[in-house]
Order: sequence, then C-alpha cells, then structure tokens
Amino acid sequence: MNSFNSQNVSQITKNIIFKEDDLPNKKYSRIPTVIIANNGSILAACEKRNQFEDKGDMDILLAVSSNKGKSYHKEILFQNDIKNGRKMNPSFVVDRFGYHGAVGRIYCFVLSVLNPNKYGNQLSKGESNTLYKYSDDNGLTWSHEFELNAKFPKNCIVFGSSPANGIQLKNGTLVIPAFVAFEDNSYRSGIVFKTPKGDWEFSYINLGYSYTDNECTILPSIDGNSVIVNSRAESMPHRNIYQSSEIVEGVKGPSITWTNHTSNALFKVPGPCQASLEVIPGNSPTYLFSNPAENPRKYICIWSSSDIYMWTPRYLVTRNLSAGYSVLTYYKNRLLVIYESNSKVTECEIQDISPLLNYLKNNVYDNEGIGK
Repeated sequence: MNSFNSQNVSQITKNIIFKEDDLPNKKYSRIPTVIIANNGSILAACEKRNQFEDKGDMDILLAVSSNKGKSYHKEILFQNDIKNGRKMNPSFVVDRFGYHGAVGRIYCFVLSVLNPNKYGNQLSKGESNTLYKYSDDNGLTWSHEFELNAKFPKNCIVFGSSPANGIQLKNGTLVIPAFVAFEDNSYRSGIVFKTPKGDWEFSYINLGYSYTDNECTILPSIDGNSVIVNSRAESMPHRNIYQSSEIVEGVKGPSITWTNHTSNALFKVPGPCQASLEVIPGNSPTYLFSNPAENPRKYICIWSSSDIYMWTPRYLVTRNLSAGYSVLTYYKNRLLVIYESNSKVTECEIQDISPLLNYLKNNVYDNEGIGK
C-alpha cells in the first residue's frame, strides 16, 4: 500500500469536520458528502446517528466554511421528526450557471424513512420520501423542505438520494444519483433529474434481469448529454456501469432508456461499498474514483483513469478501518475528499488534496493499473 501515497503529500491539509460530540446522543458520524460553492465556500454534510445501523434516529448535520476550510459553522439541515422520520443520504448538486434560478443555487437532497425500526427494503408504501432544500447564498440560509414522494413510480417504495453528489449536464439538467427499493425487497440504481424548464423526474435502471445494484455514483457522459451510473454491486467483486439515453428538455423519467456501459466488465475495484466519481475537465479529462481498496472496506483510496476503462490506485486517503464511505468534489482547481475516518465511525475528515492535481492528471497509469 505504500506506493499509493505519492508526491506532494506533505502539502495536503486534513481537518476533522464531524465529531462524536456534535449532537447530544448522536455520536455516530456517517455517510458524509462535500461540495464547493460558486464563491469557494465549502459545504459538508453527514448523518448524525444514535446507532451504527441504518435504522433509528438520524439528523443531517451541515457544516459551512466561508474561509477555505479554516473554520466551520454547523447546524442541523434536516431533522428527525414525526412527519417524515429519520433523514439519510445527503447529496449536493450546484446549478453553476443559473438554469434553475439563482446562479450558484445549491440543492441538498436526502432520503427520509418514517419507521425507525425498518431498513429501506423493509418499508411499506408511504413510509419513505425524497426531500430537498436549496440555498441561494452559498449555504448560509436555506429554503423550506420540498417533498417528492408523490412523483415516485407506482412500483417503488423507496426512490431516495444515493450518498454521492449530483452533476449538471451540458444543457443545464441537474441529476442526483438515487437508489430504489421495490415491494419484493429488491434494490436498483437510478437517478432523480430536472431539466431547466421541467420538474423533478425519476428514472431507474430496468434491463429485464436480476440486479445486485443499489447505491450509485454518477458522471456526465463524454458529450455531456447523458448520465453514466456506477453502481454498488452487493456480493460482487466489481462495480456495475450503465448509461442513460440523452436527457433533453421535455423528457419524462419513464422515457429514459438504459444500456450496459462498455466499461462494465472492466471496472474491477471492490464492489460492495458506496463510492464517489469526479472528473477534472480539460482537453483530456481525468476521472477520479474513491472507494475502499480492499475488502472488507479497508484503505479508502483514490483511483484515476483517462478513459473510465483502466483504473490505477493513486493515493491512499487513510489506512484506518472504517465503514468505507467517501465523496470527492472538484471545482476551479480545488479537489477535496471527505470520508469516515475512524473505526468507531464517530468522525468524518476532509482532506484538501489539491496539491495532487498535477500528479493525478499527468500520471494516470503505472504498473499497478487496474482494468484491462
């Protein structure tokens, strides 16, 4: 594992953002995410839980830094309540160019689960919801909650945000990664999306065979007109990859078609854990992926690729054993990663890994390449 740690590591800054004592009786800090606002502010969020399991009482705690990560203001963004229950899976997306309102509007999506004693695939119809808020001032204030469960496809009991950030397509469409649960207790991956003139729509991957997918992370296609979905695959040694049809103004969720992406069989990183994808744009884009390097969820690592076919482990984020969740974000030459940082899963840490940008862009392959 030593070779994963590369040059300029000494310039990387680390900051424990979420801690055991942030909220009374909710010591577990899980499922973190982070985004960079148009003005450079950093927004991070995580679930604050009263137990380790994916059940019980959970709030979404927000941390905002207006000084490049030197200090953070924290507040509860979504609170466990009687109406919608626990809040899970925070996912940010930024409207960089104002297609949907104010330029730089930040959305935060969460999944809510009403019954504290059930997992997502044990719910009955009406026991889950997809909620969002938005901020037009870089995370300082937020709108009221909006609910989307009235738009769920009829055969879905859960259609919630997946714990990774959303993307914006070339035509301005916003897309949130999602996971879906059905009445037969099966899971799949999907997306929640909104074209500039449309409302929020739902689409899930349905290719007519048995699935092992649930949580996912997403990227724009090379032409920027469709979505590549990278899915967690339970009990599988790799990830499953899909691509949507082109998402144009006026398209509805059921009209989206999906295909297996050509990189599907080649993405041989550990499959049974959440993960995050990011792209460093340019004439020759560099794709980045964060995921545990070994099972069971050991050594969170950042991988790089120039083509999403061959992936090389480039930087070992942590040697600590944790629950393995992490999220990458890039904007204007700044690259951050947030992750569950200790074995007790009571803390989440952010690293500013911008000093590695040139290394990651210029050294995509080496002898440890994963893939072909």
